Amino acid sequence: MGATILGMQATVGLLVAKALTSSVISYYQGISPGKSPVLALDIFLVQASANTILSHFLGLVFSLELLRSVTLPHVEAIPVAKPA
Repeated sequence: MGATILGMQATVGLLVAKALTSSVISYYQGISPGKSPVLALDIFLVQASANTILSHFLGLVFSLELLRSVTLPHVEAIPVAKPA
């Protein structure tokens, strides 16, 4: 799941870079084959998917940590010496 998050964020970065470096193309003009403009909607959709995966991942990590802390056996922090 962590690798998926990294891959999605890399995809968002590539889309933003492509959007910033591409020239402005009107939809009414002919678009040459092999060149498709990056729309803002494309970037927002991929970013929303990455945020959804990240929120599920963080929820899973925190809930597992809470479950682990609740189910740990009780251990006294300071050992007390008992008289012989």
